[in-house]
Amino acid sequence: MDPVHIDRFIQTTIVCTVCTLAIFGNIINIIVLSRTNKIPVTTCCFMISLAFSDLGVGIFGVFSIPVAITTNWVYGNGWCVFCAIQLHVFLSASIASLLLISVLRFLAIILPFRYLRWFTHRRVITLIIIKWIVLELHAVILGAAHEQFYGYLKHAYICYPRYGSTDFEVITTVSMTVLVFLPSIVIIVIYVRIMRISWVHSRQISSQLSNRDDVTNRNSTTRLMMSDWRNMKAARMFLVVCGGFQVSWYPYAVITTINSMRVFHGGATPWTVFSMVWLGASSSILNVLIRLSGLWQNRQ
Repeated sequence: MDPVHIDRFIQTTIVCTVCTLAIFGNIINIIVLSRTNKIPVTTCCFMISLAFSDLGVGIFGVFSIPVAITTNWVYGNGWCVFCAIQLHVFLSASIASLLLISVLRFLAIILPFRYLRWFTHRRVITLIIIKWIVLELHAVILGAAHEQFYGYLKHAYICYPRYGSTDFEVITTVSMTVLVFLPSIVIIVIYVRIMRISWVHSRQISSQLSNRDDVTNRNSTTRLMMSDWRNMKAARMFLVVCGGFQVSWYPYAVITTINSMRVFHGGATPWTVFSMVWLGASSSILNVLIRLSGLWQNRQ
């Protein structure tokens, strides 16, 4: 078989796999999250928002399947721009949701009573709506201000923002910093901090437990220690999954930033372009693990 056809077959298989898993995985998660009562309502709202953003990535990625087979965008320029804008919104919303969930977990641990007052159900819904509106406006404004910013990436079989182009050096650098580099650093710092707090609490509770003879007090202290142990276990799982987020997005962010700065001549190879775009989209599958791990932790 011609090597070109082999490459196209492999790439088409990857596109189908990513889209299928993202769609069905997130539909299942939305159903489970909407019916569960094992997690707080506010946290559940953010997790459902994350699931919808990842579902959107899978749905709009489906249009790339026939394109990968024919190597031609057959839907017209208008639909190309619309798909690129929505993918930009969904991917940005996915990253923003990951960041918000990590911040909420941190606040719930260090300020439990204020957290309950600050993040009521209505305020959380309002915050989620504002997040979607801001991201949609940001994506539309980028397209209005730069006519060629959204277009067809022939090597990735998808309409996408043209990050990495030398014409958009400043936009690429700022966007990758705000959407990828800074959120990932903040997320890691937060979960490491949660693990440290849980570890310190466990040591303090263990010390109190060894000094108490009263059965009631010992039982109460044991429950607190188990709660801190679950927080640490959950933080470790979330930290691992956020590492998967970095694996998915850092190649795209680094390579596009380097290309926009003209550090290397010749640009990225076709396989590099395809891999970094669809590796980033695969984070919509990895995010499913976050929701599953969160639900599992709350069942314990």
